[in-house]
Amino acid sequence: MVAWEVPASAYAVPPANDVPGLAPGLDFYYGTWLPQSTEWEGGEPFNLEVYPESYSQDLIIYLRFPIKRKGTSGA
Repeated sequence: MVAWEVPASAYAVPPANDVPGLAPGLDFYYGTWLPQSTEWEGGEPFNLEVYPESYSQDLIIYLRFPIKRKGTSGA
């Protein structure tokens, strides 16, 4: 097991419908949401997949992408 410290940040959090929904979620974030956002730009160069306790019932995974306000150095 490996542990990483995740920096505090603002995050865009689109849901994905189970593992097959991960690729469309990534495509939406990078191909649609981020380029069209007038307020936000990409932050740190990583993203997270969060599998909440309810995953076994609803199969919803939350993607987390660090973002920052355009023209700033942080969230």
